Amino acid sequence: MNQLTESENKPVLLIAMHGKNVASSLTGVVKQMSNSDSVYSYDLLLEKKMQMTYEEMKSLIEKINRGKGVLLIYDMGSVKIMGKLISKETGIDIRFIAAPSTMIALETVKKMSSNDDLDDIMSELEQSYQHYFPSIVENYHRQKKKNVIITLCMNGEGGAIQIKKYLEDSLELQDIDIVPLSMNNHKELLFKINELRKSYNILCTMGSFDPQLYGIKFISVTQLFNTPLDKLSLLISSSNQDIVIKKKIKYSLI
Repeated sequence: MNQLTESENKPVLLIAMHGKNVASSLTGVVKQMSNSDSVYSYDLLLEKKMQMTYEEMKSLIEKINRGKGVLLIYDMGSVKIMGKLISKETGIDIRFIAAPSTMIALETVKKMSSNDDLDDIMSELEQSYQHYFPSIVENYHRQKKKNVIITLCMNGEGGAIQIKKYLEDSLELQDIDIVPLSMNNHKELLFKINELRKSYNILCTMGSFDPQLYGIKFISVTQLFNTPLDKLSLLISSSNQDIVIKKKIKYSLI
């Protein structure tokens, strides 16, 4: 085999799903829309013996690998099991991305056969969906909640109110509430934070001292005041949610 060129030495995507032309049709759409030459497919025919399927998948993965491994999108666990065995046998790095549409469709039909109430079926399917896509569901529920920024003050709420006023005077805050809280009583602070979590998506806390709240980003007053207003969106945004904040136009100055 000729040595791979720099452009060829990159990861490839393999879509492997059960059924005739399921994976190949999806791959065709992806390739047409992305103009990529790094997307491949494998259709697992239900009538084909597992050993033959395994050998064909192994041969395909060895053929398409360009030296940087394979991202494998699969619909059911049997594909992942084969992929892990192929990775172990060939030494090719294979990473797995679950897209269990087949499993969800099968489960829907199963629930329909024993229950004719749409509300019950949907409720049960939502529980299954959370099992299949926990990160997607978590992000969906997070986006449904209104965003909030918590400003903090060591003694009372004076400093927290000043930070709130600075934000409201300087920025266009759409669908973002600002709640000033005192750090004077840590136990009471935790109680108020937990109450806010029920109704809000907490973007961050701001103040002079980090309250060390698990899973909540802290921005110090120094960071806040040293960040240009047009860059504050980047400071507040989290890894799974982009926040758009605009600098407020001072019409009185104009």
